[in-house]
Amino acid sequence: MIVAGVPVRILRKKMKNLRLVVKCACDVRVSAPKNYPLNKIKQFVESKADWILRNVEKCARASPQCAIENGEVVNILGKPYILQIRKGARSGARCAGENLILTVRDNTPEAREKALKAFCKRALLKELPAHFDKWQGATKLVVKGFSVRDMKTRWGSCNTKKQTISINVQVALKPPECLDYLVLHEVAHLYEPSHNQNFKDFLSQFMPDWKDKRKMLKK
Repeated sequence: MIVAGVPVRILRKKMKNLRLVVKCACDVRVSAPKNYPLNKIKQFVESKADWILRNVEKCARASPQCAIENGEVVNILGKPYILQIRKGARSGARCAGENLILTVRDNTPEAREKALKAFCKRALLKELPAHFDKWQGATKLVVKGFSVRDMKTRWGSCNTKKQTISINVQVALKPPECLDYLVLHEVAHLYEPSHNQNFKDFLSQFMPDWKDKRKMLKK
């Protein structure tokens, strides 16, 4: 079944009550007693739509938005790469034409994810200065420093006292428009620390379609 655009698997088990679980961004399941009416299961899951979306989003932020397997295509800053996984003495990642070669000492999902994130971080560190120059020039606000981090619960953060900004490494796996919006969003916090109407009006002044890009980032 599909709820709020998210596929939900129905599992029949020997149990008394319904149980809804978000295993990961692409694995949502509801366990139900064997003879429990299907229409009531659907009603239960649909009533939890907001909860499902919140938890799917958390899971999506906690790990890269792709399958890190040989032959899979991953888009980094809008450019598609074909993943090639290899074992080697030293972990790393490099481009070879249209391929992105991930070298890992132990070929585990965790090692592949770490190598991919390291590549994304390098790519962002090269890309971000142009975005910060763009929005500092447009807004006349000053950013004194930025970093790229692997954050679990947010896409970015702004330290208004130090005038520094952190960007989530996983935004590299989103469309390029998302990065541009995210940089402006964090720069805008130097003007208004909260997400009040003044903040939203400020965003609209420089990016009228920022709401569409925010949806794209959170999808």
